[in-house]
Amino acid sequence: TIACFLLIPLLGQYKVATVVVLYFAMLSNGIQATAIFTMLAEAVEWEAERSGMRQEGLLSSSASLAQKVGFALGSSLLAYLLAFVGYKPGVVDPHVGQVLLWLVAGVPIFVALSQMLILRWYDREDRLAAVR
Repeated sequence: TIACFLLIPLLGQYKVATVVVLYFAMLSNGIQATAIFTMLAEAVEWEAERSGMRQEGLLSSSASLAQKVGFALGSSLLAYLLAFVGYKPGVVDPHVGQVLLWLVAGVPIFVALSQMLILRWYDREDRLAAVR
């Protein structure tokens, strides 16, 4: 994922290559996005082991709410950033183009690195062993 996003700024003049690399970057991002559902199922199992209660509904609705809030915040932050850098529809501005390029390539790299850092401490087996 990170390698694909790192290539995007370098391929700016090659439109077909950029689209192909972006396709594979999004494909790998989609595969990573499914991890939340696996981790959610593990959290349900962990809670059932820990407390004896299965709370699928609460955990699923909490994850759904978090996603909706994240989508809303992400969209509004993007709109504010575009307004901040002076984006005007129909006007070609190289500065705005550079900002958009960093948004398309830089933000996913930052998010992927953050995910890797956070998941470094995710150890389901240790938590389950402590409950049992």
